[in-house]
Amino acid sequence: MKPFHLHLLLFLFIGLFALYSCGGGGDVGEPNDEIEQANAVSLDEPFQMKIDEEGDRDWYKVELPGQGYLKTMAKDVPEELEIEGAVTVFDAWQSNEDEFMKSWTELPFATAIHEKGTYHIAIIDNYNDAMSGDPFEVKFSFTEEFDDFERNNTPKEAEEVSFDEEYKSAIYPVGDNDWFTFKTDEPGYVTVKAKNVPDELELEARYANYDEYAGDPLDVFRNYGELPHSAPIPEPGTYYFHIIDNYNDAQSEEPFDWKIEFIPEMDEAEPNDDLKNAKTLTVPDTLNIAVFPRGDMDIYKLNFQKSGTLQLKAKDYEKITPEVHLAMRDTTGENTLADVGSWQELPAELELPDTKNEYYLKFIDNYNDNESPKPFPVIVQYK
Repeated sequence: MKPFHLHLLLFLFIGLFALYSCGGGGDVGEPNDEIEQANAVSLDEPFQMKIDEEGDRDWYKVELPGQGYLKTMAKDVPEELEIEGAVTVFDAWQSNEDEFMKSWTELPFATAIHEKGTYHIAIIDNYNDAMSGDPFEVKFSFTEEFDDFERNNTPKEAEEVSFDEEYKSAIYPVGDNDWFTFKTDEPGYVTVKAKNVPDELELEARYANYDEYAGDPLDVFRNYGELPHSAPIPEPGTYYFHIIDNYNDAQSEEPFDWKIEFIPEMDEAEPNDDLKNAKTLTVPDTLNIAVFPRGDMDIYKLNFQKSGTLQLKAKDYEKITPEVHLAMRDTTGENTLADVGSWQELPAELELPDTKNEYYLKFIDNYNDNESPKPFPVIVQYK
């Protein structure tokens, strides 16, 4: 056989072997264990790789066109491996191969990208204790930004919004936080509501004050609650809130609709949710109470000259089941309240045992799981 034919057969054999071993994708191989050795790959073009020894870390780099999301995906991964990836921007002037903008995450995952540039991706077995001689396929893709509010992942980046305007946002990728700010020139209550929420998400919000010059810039005054979620606003000012998935473990590229509403203060006794702010009650009297927002407690101080029976009746309340509890100032000197007896659903009768101690009434919704902005009357009599 002529040498020309031998060379041709050898070339065909090598080509068939490469096609068989790579499964159709380009084989991007070693050495790429260090960030400086990262192999350049193209978006949406799958390639083959291996974790063929314990502790192997393979680096790749890709050019991204602007703000959006880098998706890192794999298929046909050998059963021995549990593949994770991490993303960084390479700094040639100092080693940063262990400083990640997206830390180690199981594939597939997405990374928020804020500007055009070259991004480096490392891929490992999750505990660096497994290996396989079999190749698997990896692909990087890019989706342009689809959330008009991004980048708003911190209070400093919060976007200002207006009451009763309808907005669209997306919780993407996993762990996304969407921060917003609003202003009010009067006290009252705000409520964040959402509709058309993707099935994957369970949305929550929390409310805070933010001052980047303070020692602790973030002061949360209303913790996480499922949407719709309300918060009291005690005075005019600028306030912050953010929307998340409840466990930060879900994502969706599909946007949802949301808005924030404002209700002026409708309970004249507020604030009266602690011992310090308790309003004094005399009898006979009619209290106008609003149990709002969810978890609200209204506290009144009793000022009676003799022991007796306190009678309380309520009407015209909506969506809640009002309960009352008798309490007294802690006699140990602590500035707290000690419960006397148990919670009673209205109407109720409470025995005041003496006049030696300071007594108080506490009103709530029976399970603290409902709310109503509509005030209702509570008639108070003493016998």
